[in-house]
Order: sequence, then C-alpha cells, then structure tokens
Amino acid sequence: CLSRADADAGGTGSGGGRAWPHVCAGLCVWDTLAPPGAALVAHDGASDAAPAAMQAEYTALAWEAGRQRLLCGTKEGELRIFDLRMQRVAQRLDATGGTGAALRHCLLLPSTGRLATLSAAAELKIWSLSDFECLDTVPKLHQMPRGNVGGMLGWADALTCAALLSEHHLVTGGHD
Repeated sequence: CLSRADADAGGTGSGGGRAWPHVCAGLCVWDTLAPPGAALVAHDGASDAAPAAMQAEYTALAWEAGRQRLLCGTKEGELRIFDLRMQRVAQRLDATGGTGAALRHCLLLPSTGRLATLSAAAELKIWSLSDFECLDTVPKLHQMPRGNVGGMLGWADALTCAALLSEHHLVTGGHD
C-alpha cells in the first residue's frame, strides 16, 4: 500500500511528502467511499511509526463476514487469518505441509463452517472455520505438466483454475 503522496509521485515509493502514514504491506483494506486521506482502513504491514512486520505476497483471499476475517493464502503456502476487528494477522498456518507451494484459492463454505484451500500443486485441504484444524487433505487433484522434470522447463503449476459451483461441488482445471 502506498501513501497518497507516493501514489501521486507515480507509485515509486519515493514521494517527497507523506500526507498520511506510508505503509509497507502485502494486504490493505480500503474504504472506497472515504476521502483519499482516510481510505486505508487496515493493513498487515508497518507504517513509518511502527516496526516492520513479516510481509507476504498474497495469492488468494476469502472474506468471512460474520467474524470479520480475511482468510489469506500466500505465495509461500501459508494460510493467514487477518482479523479486521483486531487489525492484525491473528493466526498463521502451514497450509501445504512444508512444500512451499503457493495457495491459489481460498474458498469459503459458510453453511458447513469450512474453508477449502487449493495449492498450486493441486492439493485440496478442508479446514474447520472454528479452530482452523485441517479436516481432510486430497493430494494431487492434477499432475504436473509432462517434461517439467526438476524444473528444467521452468515451474508450472499443476492447478490452473478452480471455481465453486455450490458448497458441495468444486470444479478444477489442470495440466493433465
């Protein structure tokens, strides 16, 4: 998130004046109806006056309105729970069993009280929304592309896309 002065300076992060706190964050919550100087509501990073926090590159987001939480997947395979009421990351979980595969989708299943996550390696995990216990894991919904041995042809995700048709029906696309 850039301060208004940085955004006016072309987004380089080197704006001369900082009209409101400059924020270094991977996740920013904006009020789209507020004036520009008051539009930044919350973030997971650090401002000029606060120490730096562990930043992440977010790759998936889901909103749990009832509990005012953002369920966030990262490029490093972490599931982060951002509590908007506390305005901070409340919990961090290794969502890929140490593989480091990026989380590509966080899909909220509110009537069942669950969250589905899909990694770039096409691993599906079902989580409890009450305590974020992993309830089930389905590995390898799709295979890696042929010829991608040891990353010689560059990294390609096994999972290319996904969508929920209903809370009981998931559609995924892959390279196989």
